[in-house]
Amino acid sequence: MQRELPEGWNKFKLGELTRIRTGKLDVNAQDINGKYPFFTCSQKVYSIDFYDYDCECVLVAGNGDLNVKYYNGKFNAYQRTYIIESLDQRILDVKYLYYFLNKYISILRNKSIGGVIKYIKLGYLKDIKIPIPKLEIQKKIVYILEKSEDTKRLRAQADELTQQLLQSLFLEMFGDPANNPNGFDQVKLGDIGDVSSGLTLNGQRRNNKQNLYPYLRVANVFRNKFNLSEIKYIHVSNSELDRFLLKKNDVLIVEGHGNIEEIGRSAVWNGQISNCVHQNHIIKVRLNEKYISPFFVSYFLNMYGNNGYFSSKSRTTSGLNTISTNKVKNTKVCLPPIGLQKKFERIVVNMKQIQDIQKPSKQHIENLFNSLVQKAFKGELIK
Repeated sequence: MQRELPEGWNKFKLGELTRIRTGKLDVNAQDINGKYPFFTCSQKVYSIDFYDYDCECVLVAGNGDLNVKYYNGKFNAYQRTYIIESLDQRILDVKYLYYFLNKYISILRNKSIGGVIKYIKLGYLKDIKIPIPKLEIQKKIVYILEKSEDTKRLRAQADELTQQLLQSLFLEMFGDPANNPNGFDQVKLGDIGDVSSGLTLNGQRRNNKQNLYPYLRVANVFRNKFNLSEIKYIHVSNSELDRFLLKKNDVLIVEGHGNIEEIGRSAVWNGQISNCVHQNHIIKVRLNEKYISPFFVSYFLNMYGNNGYFSSKSRTTSGLNTISTNKVKNTKVCLPPIGLQKKFERIVVNMKQIQDIQKPSKQHIENLFNSLVQKAFKGELIK
């Protein structure tokens, strides 16, 4: 039985309280020198040199990563990004709406439809039922959640600073991959490792509930890190298993993404999940570690990708930007002395071990925030 809301709370459809529209621009309209935020369906916020919107709003990614952001000011938006404004801020506070939708996004993910790129229909947003208390209570809820989110943000900033430190160390030890200032020998990835695609998610696999294995997809692989909070399973026959099974130190590269800037991002698999395979939008590179370090390669590719290498090699089909396994095989990487690579690898591994030690604290902060959010929209946080 569904629990009733406290006295003074009411439920409304989102479409009754908000104005919902979409951006107008192509995802590639960004300008790295622009002065205004450019919101796409990526978690990352890009820049652009002109704005079409000036408002306080919640932005919901209509496809791809399916995430939620809050912004107040001048900005621009990709054509598949929903811009949601409160029709009357005396009734619905925009930050209250942001925290509610950020909680609700997991339900939207389950409702999303489509083939390669999942998307959210406008009707799904309009029909969302949102619990509305008095404005005073909304403000108090926002205040509590903001304080809790600040703690989360500080923890995330510490992780980001660690990544920036490692990137700076890479540049100091090896130079910029774009111009190879140290004159290191160069070699194609396909000449020092096996490069292969993953399993295709077809209807036959989805319907077969035998021999299920965890698999990695685009949503799990980021630049030098993984997000394993949501793992899905897929049918794999015994004859296929050896080909697609991941091993420790495999370099995993994102082959396809709706945002051209995100293709080619990579991370080194550490065997975090046993008997795990990968889907076809993740390319696997299994290197000859006698000559090259997978950690060196992953950082090299991510810095190379930031300079536009993979976007220049990509092709676009039905809104999905992709790179082929052949393009990855032919990608040239520098080959510094293996001892220098291993020194960098040891530093990376040590840093990750420190982060692993801090994970329980990070999880505690996350659990506390989630608990507060759950209580907030049931009317249990503010009495």
